[in-house]
Amino acid sequence: MTNGAVRQESFRLDDGDVTITFPAKISHRGVEDLKSHLDQLIDELRGRTDAERQAFLRGLAELAAYEAGR
Repeated sequence: MTNGAVRQESFRLDDGDVTITFPAKISHRGVEDLKSHLDQLIDELRGRTDAERQAFLRGLAELAAYEAGR
């Protein structure tokens, strides 16, 4: 980030606090770039959540198969 003035926006989620820091003077293009990066981050976070959910369901399926075979 450049050495200019910055702005921070903070908000609370059930999981914890989130703080975003960005230049105080941000161009229209900068806003669009920021949106693109945040969209990408959100997609990555959702992907991890989906992967974790799939792993959990696979574990349940394996447990059910094990119990059925006993």
